[in-house]
Amino acid sequence: MDAAARPPSGPSSPGLPALLFVIVGLACVCAWATDSTSQVSGPSARPSSDSARVFAPIPEFHVLGDVSKFTLHKKGYGGYFRRHYYLEGNIDLEVALFSIKRVFYWFWGVDVHPGMGHTPKNVVFDPMDINYNIQPVLEFRIPHVNLQAGIEHRCFHEIDRLDFYAIYFNKVFVAAGSKNMRLADYCRTLKDRAAWTQANRVQWYARWGYFVTDVGGLVNLVMVNDIADNVTNVQELSADVRYAIVNLQYVVLNAHGATLVGHTHVDGANGEVKQRTYWREDLSLEVMITAGKVGGFLYADYIRDGLPLIRARDGSMQPRLSKDGILQLGFGFFL
Repeated sequence: MDAAARPPSGPSSPGLPALLFVIVGLACVCAWATDSTSQVSGPSARPSSDSARVFAPIPEFHVLGDVSKFTLHKKGYGGYFRRHYYLEGNIDLEVALFSIKRVFYWFWGVDVHPGMGHTPKNVVFDPMDINYNIQPVLEFRIPHVNLQAGIEHRCFHEIDRLDFYAIYFNKVFVAAGSKNMRLADYCRTLKDRAAWTQANRVQWYARWGYFVTDVGGLVNLVMVNDIADNVTNVQELSADVRYAIVNLQYVVLNAHGATLVGHTHVDGANGEVKQRTYWREDLSLEVMITAGKVGGFLYADYIRDGLPLIRARDGSMQPRLSKDGILQLGFGFFL
């Protein structure tokens, strides 16, 4: 049975939509309060152009793209890793639809990841699969940290093949990050040698997500968190840290680490449901070349993970989402 035809499974979360509405209300109130208290009273007071503009349509956008090549493929599973991981692309677009007093932002983001495989003695550049994400986000910027709440809707589809069922899920999340959590802001700050401080050299972002199956009965919409017909995700926690090691003004060498830990339900062969913890760790070195908010980068990323096996249509268990033991080499740009 195709994934789209399977009934939703997993725990429901009736309180999450209400929580999002509360967050929106609090963010608007705090944005007004933060801006009001920052005004200087008296005749010498002069509102800045940012604070004077309460509502700003499309105040900013961010673009990130890269292309990478995989090596050090793991053996086993009928050559799955070598056959499926040859090249991968990524394009990530994030647009702020509006901001309120430059404190509260409403973002919409889209990212697309096409994957190329390598079929021995047949096709070198073999389109294998594609995954994409549509993500509305509320962002509240306070003096020392950025706070977020949003929904990640991600789908995984094969290209011209029927080896697996489609994968799709919806994840409600809350997150916090440094003021320079986006690459453009991170590099813009480091370009100035006077700003070469420990605080500016560190970039961090942390997120907790809960995979939902409904929206609390507020609207007639079913949200599915199935990863496959035998795997149901529940929740996950991720953290991302980048540290600038060397600064040559226009060239920055970074160490980058990303950690993901999650909890899932896995259906056993005899119908029993097992509680499992999955994880992924990325360790990479990056060279960034930038003249400010626009730049490019090279990177080498080594991946280890313990992700659950996914049942294919033929009944075999395959590491569909795993990149365990692979070295990913790539280049990209941001603006």
